[in-house]
Parts: sequence; structure tokens; C-alpha cells
Amino acid sequence: MTNLSKKLNKEYLLKESKSFCMAPWIHMHIWPNGEAFPCCIVQPEDIKVTGKNRKGMANSNNSAIKEIWNCETLRQLRLNMIDDKPSQMCNKCYELENTADVWTLRKNLNKEFAHHFDRIKNTHEDGTHDDPQFYYWDIRFNNLCNMKCRSCGPEFSTSWWDDRKIQNPEYKTEKFTSLTNKQGFWDEIKPLINNIESVYFAGGEPLITDEHYTMLDTWLESNRQDVVKISYTTNFSHLGHKGKNVLDYWKKFKNVDVVASLDASYERAEWLRKGTNWKKIVQNRIKMMNECPDTVFGFTPTVSAFNVWHLPDFHREWCELGYIEPWDIRINILTHPKQMRMQILPYEFKQEIKEKWLKHFDWLRSQYNLGPDDGKEMFIMLEGLINFLFKEDRSYDIPHLLKREAVWDKIRNESMWEIFPELEILKRYA
Repeated sequence: MTNLSKKLNKEYLLKESKSFCMAPWIHMHIWPNGEAFPCCIVQPEDIKVTGKNRKGMANSNNSAIKEIWNCETLRQLRLNMIDDKPSQMCNKCYELENTADVWTLRKNLNKEFAHHFDRIKNTHEDGTHDDPQFYYWDIRFNNLCNMKCRSCGPEFSTSWWDDRKIQNPEYKTEKFTSLTNKQGFWDEIKPLINNIESVYFAGGEPLITDEHYTMLDTWLESNRQDVVKISYTTNFSHLGHKGKNVLDYWKKFKNVDVVASLDASYERAEWLRKGTNWKKIVQNRIKMMNECPDTVFGFTPTVSAFNVWHLPDFHREWCELGYIEPWDIRINILTHPKQMRMQILPYEFKQEIKEKWLKHFDWLRSQYNLGPDDGKEMFIMLEGLINFLFKEDRSYDIPHLLKREAVWDKIRNESMWEIFPELEILKRYA
């Protein structure tokens, strides 16, 4: 136990603090190109980069996991957390919690990993910690993906690379990047795999990633199928990969939570997440319901200027079809790219959106006979979305949005105006 531990008030830090997070003691997030971050919420611009061509706090291609674990950024972050001091790189969680009572990774990790709080007592005075452990795992093995979502880029999608190269012929990043190309990578992480309590698989696209199945096989071989909590964010376009059916795996694991990245339906979905075949998405949901009825399913729309108006229609349709229960929606409020934020929308359009959501609330309450406390968490989350919508006027970013999307529309031979007629109001800001 160090002198730092004298500052620790477990009850306060985990439940009342607005800045404390368990992440620096139980987690590290690594991109397919090796760039390491404290978590997936932190963006490159949130970190003061000291090395040339660096985006993260360190890179696993030239640093061992143990070295990254005690890099300058993580050491200082641990000290800030212990002192209950805000950190610039954590601003996304702070912003969402201050403007909308929605799920954040900070709140979730504090709740789920409170039983590891004693690890903090072993932090040294300089912020170093002697025991790297990934109790919460979120490492993106590669950027292989069959879609090119408007809110994404080539760092996490091979499908994006060709478009980026057309837009910028000087773009030099490799199309496919993979952590497992690094010699000794598996030797580094194998000792950590069987200590994992909760794993988050995301993209690229995890369901077409070899390493995803390697980890599932590893846990099955070591009989950890009842121990590991597995969560996904998947584009839900493929349920099979190289002869393996992911539904067969999900049947064997006790705790699987599948969340589909579905921002909208039909042609809106196919524009927002290029490569989507909406008919196939529906077929996959029906197949999963038939073969894995006990596996938890939900969808997580990344809510932006493009889908905040349409989302009540999509949510209602899937509720009526029986594909989800009303509370099977996990809102992910887009904050980056900034010009896609829903806050850029004109005030009068925001008012229309608010009225549409309030009517949707009324429908949900009447259709499902919900009392004042029924579905409380869902309504708090959705009301938080509305609060975020009105929190800031970013209409000055509309020209930037239109310019950005015009570039990709031209490259992809698409038209946002045809797909989103409700956004006609934005033309006056062009």
C-alpha cells in the first residue's frame, strides 16, 4: 500500500466523483495500427502527442505492453484519478454526463469493476503500477471491415481506404493493418487472456476477424465459457466466417450481449453505413431469434444530424415487428466528426425533432402500458438525447458538413438530399 492510498475514498470515487474512472488499472485500448489509448472513448486529438507521427500515448509495434502500461500518459491519468482531478482526454464522458444522462464507459467501468478497486492501492507515487491486467478487454486486432460508415475512416475499415485514396492521392497509410503481424504479439497477450472478465469486440468488423474466433476457442478450451462476459458492437451483416457460424459459439457461452450498429433502416441505413444490405440485416435478426433466442440483442444507433429525426420511426417499426423490445436500444451520441453532431441542426428543426420524439414517448407508454417507473432508464436515456440536441448551437458547422458529405457523395455516386429529404432545411446554410 502506498501513501497515495490514504487519499482513496472508494464509495465517493466510484459513485459520486465526476472524473474518476477504473480504466487505467484494468484496461488499455489498442488500435489495429498499434496506437494505444486509455480507452476507446479517447480520440487522438485528446492526447498531447510528443512523438512525430504519433496518434496515441504509445504504439505497441515498438513498445511492449508492460512499457505502455506505465507510459507517461497513463501514469499521469492514474494520479489525476486518485486526486479526483479532471483529465482533458476524458472530456467526451464528462460532456455526455453533463448534458445528457446517458450511458458512458466511465460510469460502466466504475460499476462493473468496483471489485478491483484494491488495485489502485498499489499505485506508486509516480503513477506507475506493477501489474498490467486487462480485466476489461478492447483491443482491435485489425481494420478488416466490409462497410465504410460515414462516421468512420480507413483506420478502422479497409473498405474506406479506396475512397480516401481518391479523395487524397497523397494518403500513404496501409490499407490493411493488423496487430498480430507484430512478432511476439500473441506471446505478450496470452498470459492476459484467461484473466479477462469482460471483453468488448468491435471493429473493423469482429464477426469476420480470425482473432475473434481464436479467443473464443481459447476460452472454450480452458472452460471459461461461463465466466467471460462477451459484448459486441457489430454491423450484423455476416454471421459466418471461414466455415464458422458465430451463432454456434454464442450458444455455448453463458453471457453474450450482441449490439448491432444500426443507425437507421432501409436506404438511410445503406447510405450511413455503406455496404449495408438491409434485407440481409433483417434476415440475420430473424435467424438469430430462431437459433439463439436466449442471447441478448439490442441495437446501438450512433445518433447524428442524419438520423436523429428518423430514429423514432425505426425504433417503432422494429418494436412492432417483434425484433426488439422497446428498451433494447443503446444510444451512442456522436461527438466526432464534430460536423456530424446533431447539435448543428437549425433550432426550428430541433423543435420538430423534439416533438417527434415526445410523440414517440407517448406511443411507447400507451402501446406497452408503461407506468411512471416502467422503462425508466430508457426514457432517461432518450430524454438525455434531446437535452444534448439543444445543449449547444453548432449551426455554424452546417457548411462544413455539406462540404464533407458532398465529397463522399461524389466519390460514391450517392446523394444525401435524395436519402434525407427532411434535411432540405440545411440548404439555406450552404
